[in-house]
Parts: sequence; structure tokens; C-alpha cells
Amino acid sequence: NGFILTNTMRAEELAFHNFVTSSTLGFDFTNFNYGSLTGHIRATATGKTLLAWGVSDGTQGIAYVLQNGNVSSGSVSGAQLVITGLRPDQVVDAEVWSTLAGTTGPLATISGTYAGDGTLTLSLPAFTLDVAIKFKARATTSQSQPIVSINAGAYLVTFALGLDAQPSAYIINVNTGAATTQDIASLARFSGKVVDLTPFKTADGMVHLAVTDTNHHVWFFTGDVAAATWNAVDLTATIHAAGLTGDLTTYQPSWGSMHIAGLDARGDAVNYWWAPGLTSWQHSDLTELFSGPTLAKGLTGYVAGWDGLNLAGLNSAGEVIVYWWAPGLTNWETINMTTTFAGPTLTGQLDAYVTPWGGLNVAGTNAAGHLYTYWWAPGMGAWQTTDISSAAGGPTIVRGTEVAVSGDGGINLFGIDASNDLQMLRWTPTDQVWRASNVRALSSGSTITFPLSSAASGNRMIVGGVGLSAQRPLVIFSFFLDTDTWQADVTPLAVAG
Repeated sequence: NGFILTNTMRAEELAFHNFVTSSTLGFDFTNFNYGSLTGHIRATATGKTLLAWGVSDGTQGIAYVLQNGNVSSGSVSGAQLVITGLRPDQVVDAEVWSTLAGTTGPLATISGTYAGDGTLTLSLPAFTLDVAIKFKARATTSQSQPIVSINAGAYLVTFALGLDAQPSAYIINVNTGAATTQDIASLARFSGKVVDLTPFKTADGMVHLAVTDTNHHVWFFTGDVAAATWNAVDLTATIHAAGLTGDLTTYQPSWGSMHIAGLDARGDAVNYWWAPGLTSWQHSDLTELFSGPTLAKGLTGYVAGWDGLNLAGLNSAGEVIVYWWAPGLTNWETINMTTTFAGPTLTGQLDAYVTPWGGLNVAGTNAAGHLYTYWWAPGMGAWQTTDISSAAGGPTIVRGTEVAVSGDGGINLFGIDASNDLQMLRWTPTDQVWRASNVRALSSGSTITFPLSSAASGNRMIVGGVGLSAQRPLVIFSFFLDTDTWQADVTPLAVAG
């Protein structure tokens, strides 16, 4: 007879058990450190009065929606559940369950809802009395770069994420060779945990660092390197925009606008941008606005000599996709460079560069470990592709690609071989032959691992990498143009891994 509980009560208890133990959504109750959604949850339906409660940890949660029988009755259709205050930039899957006895599976499964600014909106199936909902964000992966370098005029600056996932800087004075460090996070009073970063400078001499944190917020650091002063602004929170997963890059045209680009959890190409005359930063989803293709990784930005804006990345097939805009156009355009110009598919990180004579280049590594460039120069028609590794007789690259244009107009492509040696493929306007060099051997430096960073100013070019010891030190290789020599320095900074 069911003993203490009636048979109906036991059946309802079993239905709740099925809701909790069902593994189809992958809900992680073990690590569910939830908080109340009071003030952040509501359910609505035309002609009905609904009540809603819930708990969430920001990436997964449980909600309960009840029709208020004192006010309305009958079948509820067209109901919407809205939950705010979740972590931004999430693709969420959800299940809606009946609470009736005998329930063994969900009434409906809702797949792939995007909560860009942390607001989740779910359209519920028809019900009469109540429904229970559980939701979970999909795991995201992005291509992050914990070290980046920039030419800051009199300084070559390498930013590195420490073991605490906060940014610091290793700064070389180009004129004196003196090296110093700055704790960027401490100077900017920033306490977040950084995932990805990209640097740039503006005409006023200020250095900027854009980062994404573990909450998918985009932060904007501004610093005076010489004065060691830094500040940081949470752009995502300030303008109430959708967040980014990572794969950050940047590009700045001559009229003074600033563009920070990255991928969101769906693979959409997104711009955070500001232009003179605007009072706040803007957010533009290029993929959504212009019906462009989604991207998987490898984002890199560059500006053509006519102020054309370009954002290149790889799709899931490894094809090079470019979002581009030029003065005079209303909309952004897209082009599949791989199919249009019969080029190779690439893997991993891309790097773009513009030569002093206006040549446009997108470099990357193919699955066989060859460094390729897609390139165009003034006076040419169609873009071309070149196997730089074959041209230089260079080694197979296991991890790449990083590019620097040195003060002599040289094009320098870097990657890491199977022995964890830093390799360089170099071309100069005076030599005009691609040549390969083992930088680790020439500098008597240490073996390193990816990622790489690079920058050049005056007589010096630097490449950063991560040492293989347990301490994961930032290693800086320096090339001096006047003597054609390399040196290697192990810095005091440790790099997150």
C-alpha cells in the first residue's frame, strides 16, 4: 500500500528522481555551487499568471514555473522563461520536465540558446499546472595567448600571464638595453583572472592591453610604460554588452578608432570598438550583422594602406576566412581565401602583417608543419600563396606561427620544431631569399614551448616563448640587426600554463 507514502506520492518522487538523475543534459550536481535567482527570474504567458523560482551558479541552474491557480487556470501555451545575471557569452542547452507522476523524460529539449549578455530566454512547451527546468552551458574552448609583445616606441614590452592568471610586463629599453618588470594587475588594481590578451598602442603614445577574463568579460587596460601607471575598465559591464570567449586580436586605422576583436561562444566574429566623437565603446557582432560564416580559431587583424579593415581566422575546416571593410563600403564583406585562391588549409594560430611597401600577408602552418603565407602586394591582381618552409629549406614546424617585421624591412616568421627549438624563416629586401635559422642554437638559449610573441623597434627584434622547466619562465630571444646576432635571456616572470 505504499507504507508511509501513497503510491501516487511515490510515483511523483520517482519522477523527481528521474529529473535529477537523468544524464542527457550533463548537469553537474557535484560541483553545483548555486545561489538564488530571486530578482533574476520571471515567467510570462499571455492571459496567464505564472510564478517562477530558481537557483544557478552562473553556468547551470534549475528553475520551477507554476501557474498561479488563484488567478488563472487551463492550459498554458507560449510561455517564456527569462533568467538574467548569468555569466555572459554562453551557449545553453535546457530540458523542460513535467512534474506529473510517471514522468521518465523531458517534455522538451531546447538546444543552443545563446545568452550573450547573461540573459537566458527559453520558450516553454505547453503545460497546465507546472514545469521544472534544468539548464547547462556548453563547454567553450578558445585559442588563448598568454604572452604578447609590442613595440612601444623606446620600449619593447612583453606582457605575460603569471601563474595567478594576472598580467605582468617585461620591458626592454631599446636605447640602453635595460630590462624591468611591471605588475600590470597590481598597478591597475585588477583582481580578475585573465584567459587571453592582445596589445596595441595609440597615436598619443599610450599602450593598451585588451583581455578576456574567466567570466568572458572584455577588459581594457591603458598604461604609460615610462611612468608605470595603468588603469583598467570592464568594457563588457560598462556598456552591458555580450561577452567574448577569447582569441583576441586588434587593428587600428589611421583615423584614431580602436578595434578589439574576438570570438564568442558560437564562433561569431565580434568587434568591441570606439571612434573619435563617441562617448562610449560599441559592440558589433559582424557574423550576425552581415550573415558571415562562424570561425573556429586563429583570429588576427590587420589594416591595409587605404585604411581597409581586415579580420582573418580559420573555420572548422581550416580554411582562411577574412571579414573585410574598406572606406566607401556600407557593410562588411567576407571571403574564403582558401577556396577563392586555391590555397592550403591551415591549423593553429594565424598571424597577419603589412610590409613597409604595403604588402598584405596572412601566415599560418599547415598540418605537415610548413609555414605558408597568403599574400598580396601593390600592383598584383589576385592573392598568391607561398610555402615559405620549402622556399627556405626550413625545418618542420610543430607549433607556430608568429611574425615580426624588423627595422630593416625584414619579414621574420617563427615557429617551434619537434626538438622545441625556436626556428626563424627570414627574408629581407636586400637579400630577397628566404633563409632558415635555428634561433635556439644561434643564441645558445633554452628550448621553449608555444605560444610565441614578437615585436621589433630600431636595431632590435624580440621573440618571447615559455621555458620548459617546471617554473615556466618567460624567455626572450633578442636579434640585433647591426651585428646579425642573437642572445637569449630567461626573465623572472613565470607564465601560466
